[in-house]
Amino acid sequence: MPQIVFTPSQKTIDVLPGSELLDAARKAEIEIESPCGGKGTCCKCLVRIIAGEVESESLGLLPKNAIDNGYLLACRTKVKNTPLTIEIPEREEIKGGKFVEASDDAFLIHQEFLPEDVKLNPLTKKWNVQVPGPQLEDGLSDIDRLTRTIQKEIGEKEIIYPLSTIRNVADTLRAENGNVTITAIEDKDRIHVVAIEEADCTTNHHGIAIDIGTTTVAVQLIDLTSSRILSTHTDYNNQLTCGLDVISRINYARKPERLEELRNRVLKTINILIKQVVKNHSIKPEEICSTAISGNTTMIHLLLGLKPEYIRLEPYTPTLLETPNLKAGEIGIEINPEAYVQISPAVGSYVGGDITAGLLCTDIANDSEAVNLF
Repeated sequence: MPQIVFTPSQKTIDVLPGSELLDAARKAEIEIESPCGGKGTCCKCLVRIIAGEVESESLGLLPKNAIDNGYLLACRTKVKNTPLTIEIPEREEIKGGKFVEASDDAFLIHQEFLPEDVKLNPLTKKWNVQVPGPQLEDGLSDIDRLTRTIQKEIGEKEIIYPLSTIRNVADTLRAENGNVTITAIEDKDRIHVVAIEEADCTTNHHGIAIDIGTTTVAVQLIDLTSSRILSTHTDYNNQLTCGLDVISRINYARKPERLEELRNRVLKTINILIKQVVKNHSIKPEEICSTAISGNTTMIHLLLGLKPEYIRLEPYTPTLLETPNLKAGEIGIEINPEAYVQISPAVGSYVGGDITAGLLCTDIANDSEAVNLF
C-alpha cells in the first residue's frame, strides 16, 4: 500500500490505491475543511502535491495555474500506487464555541416552562428500600430478596435487571446492611432497573438534556428532584468540517466509513460537553441516569448511524420519525450505560424533534389561535 506523508504535521498513513485523499486525511486525523460534504463545490479542501502521483478531477473546479503548481481538491483526488507527500495549507482551526459559559444560571428555555415540583414526572424514579439480609435455608438469592422488596413498594410487576447491575448486587446489598437505592424506569407492566446504589441516594438524581444542532450542540445538567437546570455548556458540532448544512452532511455520509465518522464526531462533542457540565457539581457522568435529546431529522440519523441518503431523495423518507427508547451505552453517550435515552419525535424529513421540543417550550402548544394556523 502506498504511504502518504502529510506536511507540515509529518503524520503518515498507509492507504489502498484508489482511496480519496480526503478520506486518507481523516484517517490520519488531519482536519481538512469540506463544508460542501465532499462534492467539490466549495473548493475548501485544497491540498498541494509535493511528491508522488495522483488521479484528480480538480481540473475545471480549480484554475489551471493552481493545478500546475500542484494544488488539488482532496475530495476529488485519488491515490495511485505510489508514495505521496501532501502539503496541507495552514488555516485557522474551528475553535470551541463560547456561546454559554460554564454556568449555574444559564438557561436555554424560560424557567416558567419547567414543571413545578408537584408535577415532576422524570423518566427514571428512585426508591430507597431496606432489603432483608440472607437467611439460612430460605432458598432465596440476593436478586430474589431485592425483587420482593421492590415489589412491596410498587406492586407485583416484573423486574428486569441488566447484567451490569446484577454483577454489583451482592456487594451493594451488604455495604449498608441492605439499605439501597434503586434507580429504575417504570412502565405499565415492568420495572427496568438502571442502577442499584448503597445507602439513601434519592437526592442524587440527575439527567441531561442534549440539543444537537447542525452548527452547535448544547448540553444541560438537570436536577430531576427539583427540575432545576444546574449547568449549561455549548460548543460547535464537530461535524462542521464535513459539511456546513444537512444536505452537505448527507452527501458526505454516502460512504459507510464516513457515516461512522460523522457519528463519532458528534458523540465526541456530546461527551466532552457532558464532562464539562458535571465538572463543578461533584457528579460523575456514570451517575447520570437519563437523557433527553432533540435535533433535526438528519442530525438524529447521524447520531444513530442511520443512512440519511433517502431524506434528500424524493419522496424524502427517513428511516424513522419516532425513535424507540435506547440505552446510552448502545448509542455511545458516556453516562450510565443502562440509562434510557428519549429522543424527541420528528414530524417529517425536514421538521425534526428540535421543532417539536421547541414548541413544547413556548406558549404555542397551549395557544388555540396559534394552533389553528397549522
